[in-house]
Amino acid sequence: MEKENDLTAKAEGFDDSAYSMETHLIYGKNQSTKWDYTHHVVAPLSSSVIFRLDSVERGAEGFSEFAHSNLITENAHPIYIYDRLGEPNKDML
Repeated sequence: MEKENDLTAKAEGFDDSAYSMETHLIYGKNQSTKWDYTHHVVAPLSSSVIFRLDSVERGAEGFSEFAHSNLITENAHPIYIYDRLGEPNKDML
């Protein structure tokens, strides 16, 4: 949990202006509300998607969100559970 907090703190304090326009055009934004950078094993642009769920409760919450996607707010961090049910590449577009 401490590592997760460290990653979140780093992301929040990240200076995006240090990168060139070309870097932004190729790689996109450093952070997005459509991608939870603390719970995933594989980077967003990948041919396979593997997600880490820290607990059974988090998995249940992910399935519940999928079943009730109309109740999710725009700024909520989605819980991806399986790439056929939703995946960040598509959702970030």
